[in-house]
Amino acid sequence: MLLRQLCTGTAMAAVLVMGAVPMVAQAAPAEWEQPEVVAVNREPMKATFFNFESRDLAIKGDMTASAYYRTLDGTWDFKFSKGVEARPKDFYKENTSAWDKIQVPGMIQAQGEGKFGTPEFYNIKYPFPMNEPYIPHDLIEVGSYKRDFDVPADWSGKDVFLHIGAAGAAYYIWVNGEKVGYSEDSKLPSEFNLTKFVKPGSNSIAIEVYRYADGSYLEDQDFWRLSGIERSVYVYAEPKARLRDFTVTAGLDKTYTDGTFALEAEFAGQIAKGEVTATLYDGDVAVSDDQGGDQER
Repeated sequence: MLLRQLCTGTAMAAVLVMGAVPMVAQAAPAEWEQPEVVAVNREPMKATFFNFESRDLAIKGDMTASAYYRTLDGTWDFKFSKGVEARPKDFYKENTSAWDKIQVPGMIQAQGEGKFGTPEFYNIKYPFPMNEPYIPHDLIEVGSYKRDFDVPADWSGKDVFLHIGAAGAAYYIWVNGEKVGYSEDSKLPSEFNLTKFVKPGSNSIAIEVYRYADGSYLEDQDFWRLSGIERSVYVYAEPKARLRDFTVTAGLDKTYTDGTFALEAEFAGQIAKGEVTATLYDGDVAVSDDQGGDQER
């Protein structure tokens, strides 16, 4: 009996000691290591179009002619890092004028005369050891981009958006030192609402691009593997009540004689009333001009 009591007491003491060991919290993986996360604070996807301020400008289709468009294409300050931990972590709030320069749009590995890594071609194998969704951090090259841009004073009272035509495999965005969001889907455009981040006059934007991410496991095919900001980047302003998206459905009537046209418009922003008029052109000739009923949002 005594032996049993001693053994029981010892076991209880062991349990108490083990229970006193503090638990160490595990850090959450980065967004680019979470397959369920493809974007943070990104605007919902939509059809590719630009809201011009007049019918004449819309017919011409030249965004650069709009007073509410500013391109961010051109020369950016740039830092190339071999490995995630080697990247400049707080560059978005630092002076980067002494950095290398890079052109946007453009692939990182196709610029810099070899300083910014090299293009890689793979057929049936991955360029990294398989451990889905993870990729060794020392194999992930990071491109850090930064530049200034101006927001005109007459954009006051409007919503300001950032458009990135394509970049990746994954990237973060900061404006004036504040984190705006994150995106993958490297061959699709992404847009972000910058209204609360920008001010009239000079502003700064920083973009951190990762060469590989969890989505890179979907790309087991023969093609050149590069990274960077590969399509145009711009900012634009829109009214507080605006056309956000639209869907056009074209078909044939029941006799297969005439075509049919249906337009579904989606509005966003402040509640407002208005009308939707759709004009169909055959070249430069308007062949249909249909006006929908009052729309309210």
